[in-house]
Amino acid sequence: MEKDDAVYLDDKEYLKLAIENSKKSTDAGNFPAGALVVKNEKILSSTVSSPYPGLFHADSKAITEAFSKNGYLEGSTLYVGLESCLMWY
Repeated sequence: MEKDDAVYLDDKEYLKLAIENSKKSTDAGNFPAGALVVKNEKILSSTVSSPYPGLFHADSKAITEAFSKNGYLEGSTLYVGLESCLMWY
């Protein structure tokens, strides 16, 4: 297996985890979105949507949590179990 293939498989696994977070969010009665931030194969944060509509989106929560715990996030990847919020475009 080539190195690029291994990275692709890791990406798929991380995306599956983000989708699982989306399901957890739905089960809790929240908007169906989940997210995680990964750097160097380490999950820095894993989140679901806030129970308060429009307040804390899963993607912004993941970034904020990862930054508060780890600081500088360059080289990190955000995985979202739903299309990311428009404010990130």
